[in-house]
Formats: sequence, structure tokens, C-alpha cells
Amino acid sequence: MDSDNLKPGVITKIETQKKNPERVSLYIDGEFRFGFDKEILSSHQLQVGAFLTAEIQQAILEKEEFRRALVYAYRALARRAYSSARLREKLLQKDFHESVAVRVISRLRAENYLDDRAFALAFCRSRLLTKPMGEMMLLHELKFYGIERSIAEDIADIVFSATSEEELAHRALRKKEKTYSRLDEKIAEKKKIQLLKNRGFSWDTIRKVLHC
Repeated sequence: MDSDNLKPGVITKIETQKKNPERVSLYIDGEFRFGFDKEILSSHQLQVGAFLTAEIQQAILEKEEFRRALVYAYRALARRAYSSARLREKLLQKDFHESVAVRVISRLRAENYLDDRAFALAFCRSRLLTKPMGEMMLLHELKFYGIERSIAEDIADIVFSATSEEELAHRALRKKEKTYSRLDEKIAEKKKIQLLKNRGFSWDTIRKVLHC
């Protein structure tokens, strides 16, 4: 709600909401204006009879939106991990203002609820176990989750120093071993090359693994 659309006036009633005792309804000049959290009420020291400017009303609404966005973000992170970029997108999809989303992300980073390096490392380790792939494809997937290039490259160095591309290529092929065993040798080799290319393995790795 824009401050231009908020009329200043006198607070005539502040009422605890029946469905949610942690929230109050604000009445100005005898009419309901909006509802908000009780914590905001105490921080602004609002009371019946006080004159409320449009600017103060806007400030209350902005605090309320930030509080709701933060609660939503905490609940989202309790269900699963997010990168900063993906959580920001989720907040925007819920129609929170972009400036509010940025503040929430900053707050969560400061509180260590969001850590893109930790997210990227956990994602890569899990991803390579379930779907072995080369560095190119892994970097592409990290980009999809909004991980900064410098962080993505650092994490890729860590995971590929622990398990080489060659080993991961062998794992990818072993998962399809039964299928390839039923095919003509030349056809099987073409399919193996295509699989490894699609998984983002370099030509150097493909040649070493397939001896071609």
C-alpha cells in the first residue's frame, strides 16, 4: 500500500484479532485501516487518540511485510535448503516487494541461515552420487540455482579433487552397463559417447575412459 493512498487520521480503536491473538486491527477515524503484528504495535507505541500520519502508516506496513516475508523464509528453509537466489525468487513469487526480499536475504545470511557455499557443496556431493556428470554440466546446474561463478568454480574444484572426472564417467557408464551389453559394439560406443557428452564430460575424459 503506497503512502499516497493512506489518509492521515486519529486512531479510534486498536483491537486484538480473534483468529490470531498475536495480531491487531487498526481503526482510524472509526474505519478499519489494516492489521499487523503486536510486536510492531509496541515498537511504535501506538495508542487510541494518537494522530497517525501517512508516512507512519507506511512504515508500519513495511515492517509488517518484512516480518511476514521473514517468517515465510524461515518456514521455507525448515523444509529444504535454498540458495540465496532461489529463495529471493520464491519471495518475489509470493508478491513480496523486491526491497523486502533483499533485506530478508541479507538478514538470513547474517544469521547463517543462508550460505551459498555450503548449499553448493552439499548440492554437488548429492548430485554426483545420484547422477555422475562432468564439471561443465555441474557448473551449469549451479548457475541454474543462482550460485555465483567464483563460488561455483571453487566448489567444483573441491568435489573434483575428491573424485576425478574419469571415475565419475566410469560410474555413469556402469549405471547403463546392462543396456549397452545388449547392443552392437559400435552402436554401444556411440551411445556411450553421447551419454558422456550430455553429462558434460570433456572430450579428454571421454577418450581416456573409452580408449578412443
